[in-house]
Formats: sequence, structure tokens, C-alpha cells
Amino acid sequence: MYTKEIYEQAFVLRKKGFSIRRVARHLKIPAYSTIRDWTILGKTPRGKFLNSEFKKITPGLGYILGVVEGDGYITLRRTKGNIGLEVNDRDFALCFKDKLEKWSGLKVKFKITEGQNTRFIVTLHSLRAAQYLKSFDIYCLTNAEENIKSMFLRGFFDAEGGVSGSNLKTPRIATRFIAVFNSDKKLILFVKNLIESLNIKVQNIDIKIGSGFNKNGIYYRLRIGSKENLIKFKQRIGFSIERKNKKLDEVLNSYQK
Repeated sequence: MYTKEIYEQAFVLRKKGFSIRRVARHLKIPAYSTIRDWTILGKTPRGKFLNSEFKKITPGLGYILGVVEGDGYITLRRTKGNIGLEVNDRDFALCFKDKLEKWSGLKVKFKITEGQNTRFIVTLHSLRAAQYLKSFDIYCLTNAEENIKSMFLRGFFDAEGGVSGSNLKTPRIATRFIAVFNSDKKLILFVKNLIESLNIKVQNIDIKIGSGFNKNGIYYRLRIGSKENLIKFKQRIGFSIERKNKKLDEVLNSYQK
């Protein structure tokens, strides 16, 4: 899927005397026949135009990338691409939908499946958008602005994270921490670096075997503990999911004044 600016630029270059092949090379379009179809046969690109600034790294894009590294997914076929999310939390699904629409400039589908376990499904049908996200190197976010790092982490923690609090009325044995899980060690270490770049200390990373969502293998759990770091997490990262925010508030309120 091409942007409106690329489509219009093809006509500008043709008027300047550029050949069809030269226009294709200049605009980095693999098939020169695409330019022929636009400028001679009057065809328009398939689907709708992506937002002209979809390649700009913004907090919204950061959030989308964080979700995709967690519960989100990308599917690619030869001429079709989808970006999606299927979850139990309505507010999470709607937040992802909102971020996708603002980033892409396209309409995103929202579906509810009723039954014993209600699920909320978000889908953006766009080959170009899916290709861009699939090929995006998230590790370049190491050098991003803090608000972009924060939103990537929010998306990732919305998808893969949670708040643990037990025995909160008995401070001596209370357990309080935020955790995030993933089977990709490189990704977990990257997330650790992003968190610590926001001046939030990671308590530890431990290995879990044959339990949780990965019953046949191993996964890594990153934990953030202590009142100071939990407060910093709330202020600098936070959740978009109400139930997780409520749990975090409950844990923070359990500390003795």
C-alpha cells in the first residue's frame, strides 16, 4: 500500500519528463508497471492510503510495537497483510485500535466474540502497514526519546505484564512486584535496558520451565520491586488496562505510610 504523497509524486515526475522506469526507481517502487497503471491507465493503488507520516517514530508507534511483541500479531501473505490483537480486556483492545487508526490513518475493525469467554478482536487490514511493522527493528528504540520508550514498554506490559500482590495486610510477609513474561531472552534483556534507562531498577530476571503459557519450554520473568520503583513505573510507564492499574494502586496503598 502506497502513501498519497508517493502516488501524487509519480504524476509530478512524469510531467517533468521522467520515464516510467525512472519514476519507479526514483520512488523505489519495485514494479515499473505500477507507475504505468497510475499515470497511463488511470488506476489507483489498492485499498486506502496510509498516513503520510507512518514511518515517523512516535509514542503511538512505540505502543503498537510493544503490543505486537506481546499479544499482538502480524500475518503476511503475498498480497495481504493484517495487524491484530485478540484479548479479554475491552479497554486494552480499544486502546490498541485507537493507536493503530491514528498511526495508519486507516479504519480498524473491532469485533466482540460472545460466549463463555468474551474476547475483543482488533484487526487492521493493510499489507504495507504489516510489512513495515514486521520489518521494524525494535532495538533501534534504545536511542529513542523517553516518551517513545515509555509507550513501547506500556504496550509490552499491557500485553505480557501484570501486578502481583499477596498478604498485603501483613507487611512482614507481603509480596509486591510487577512482572512481565516472554520466551525470548534477547527481548527481555532489551526491555530491561529500556526500563533502567528510565531510572527504574529491575529486581531480577528468572527462568520458568514447563509452566504458564509455555508449558513445553522455558520463559523469562522480569520483576520490578520496591515501593520506589513501583511508583516510578506508574508515573513513567503505567498500564492502559484498568484492572492492572487498580491492582497496582492496591499494592502501592498497602505500604505503610
